[in-house]
Amino acid sequence: MKSSVLRRSLLVLSIAAVSSIGLPVAAQAQQPPPAAKKELVIGGTAGSNIDQLKFGIVPLLEKKGYKVKLVEFNDYVQPNLALAQGSLDANFFQHLVYLKKFAADQKLDLVELVQGPIAPLGVYSTKRKTLAELKDGDRITLPNDPSNLARALVLLEQNKVITLKPGIDAIRASEKDIAENPHRLKFIPLEAAQLPRTLGDSEYAIINGNFAISSGLKLTEAVVLEKTPDHYLNVVAVKRADKDAPWAQDIVEAYRSKDFRAVVDTRFQGYAKPAFLQ
Repeated sequence: MKSSVLRRSLLVLSIAAVSSIGLPVAAQAQQPPPAAKKELVIGGTAGSNIDQLKFGIVPLLEKKGYKVKLVEFNDYVQPNLALAQGSLDANFFQHLVYLKKFAADQKLDLVELVQGPIAPLGVYSTKRKTLAELKDGDRITLPNDPSNLARALVLLEQNKVITLKPGIDAIRASEKDIAENPHRLKFIPLEAAQLPRTLGDSEYAIINGNFAISSGLKLTEAVVLEKTPDHYLNVVAVKRADKDAPWAQDIVEAYRSKDFRAVVDTRFQGYAKPAFLQ
C-alpha cells in the first residue's frame, strides 16, 4: 500500500516537473519577433553626396516606412569613424579604393553595400583656361589622402602633364612615383575639403567633385574632368555585421530603383554612374 502511494506521488512530481520545464519554452515561442529597424542615420559629405541622399534616397526609404536622419560631414575621416562607432548606420561619400585602405589602416570592419554616382574629379583654375597653358613652376594643389592623391596624379598623366614610373600600381601612386615632370610643377597636397579655397593661390587645383560643387563650382567650369573608372564610383558603406540586414537591403533596392535613376538623370547630370543607373 505504502509502495503504491509512493509510486503515485513520484508520478505526480514527474508530471509537474515536465510541465514546469515546458512552460517557459511555450511562453517563449509565443513571444513576438523583435521589431524591424525603422530609424536610420546616414552620413554624407557636403555637396553632391549629401544631396543625392536628400533628394534621391531618403524619399524612397520614407515610402518604405523608415525615418531617416542625415548627418553632413566636411572631411573624409569622421564619416567612417562614426560608422564604426555606431552613431551612423551607413555612409555615402567615398569610393571603394578609399574605403578599403581606410578600413585596413584603422582596423575597421566596414564593407561596401552598393555603388552610387560620383561627381568626377576635376582640374580647376582661375588663372589658366587649359592645361596647355601650363608654365614652368606652376603650383598645383591636390588631395592629400593617398587614394585620391594617386587618382589626381593619374589624371595628370592621362593629360600628358607628368609621366609616372612604368609598372607602378596606379591606385597607390604617390609623388615619389613621378618619373617626368617637364614643367617642374610644384605639387601641394592638402585636405580635400580645403582645395576650392586654394584657387586664388595656385595655378591649378585638382578638386573632388562633391567639394567642388559644395563650394559653388560647376563641373562644366573644370579645365579637365576625370573619366571615372568603376573603382572610383562612390559606395554606401556599412558595418560587415549589417550588410544583410533588411534595412540595408532596402537601401540597396533604393539605389537600384528606377525612381533614383530618374533623380540622378534630372539633378546630377554629368556624374559617373554604375551600370545599373545608365
